[in-house]
Amino acid sequence: MIRMMTKFSMFMVFAITLAFSMTGYAEQDAENALLASINHEIDMILPLVNQAEAEAQPNTRELFHYDWLRDDLRAIQSGINQKLNNISQPANQIIPIKGDYSESPWISANEDKGSIHG
Repeated sequence: MIRMMTKFSMFMVFAITLAFSMTGYAEQDAENALLASINHEIDMILPLVNQAEAEAQPNTRELFHYDWLRDDLRAIQSGINQKLNNISQPANQIIPIKGDYSESPWISANEDKGSIHG
């Protein structure tokens, strides 16, 4: 009887451990599927960025840097791909995205955006 209880206890420990590990894999699979979907959506956005750039009026008061936007979208995709492929990157090599794509023609690209030329 005690031997049967020991086997049963060992089986339960194994079953619970297996269930927890499978849950972890399922969560990881769901996360990876969502990240892959985000990557796919960015693939669909990039042609829209190109189209918007082609439709942009060249003599507008404020410049919009489509190249910066494309670079940021590609950087996001690169980060997602590194996560999906289990590639780690040292923190000092991570390039932050710009996030601000418009620029007034009165502000030099080499100067702080807080100062305006007079």
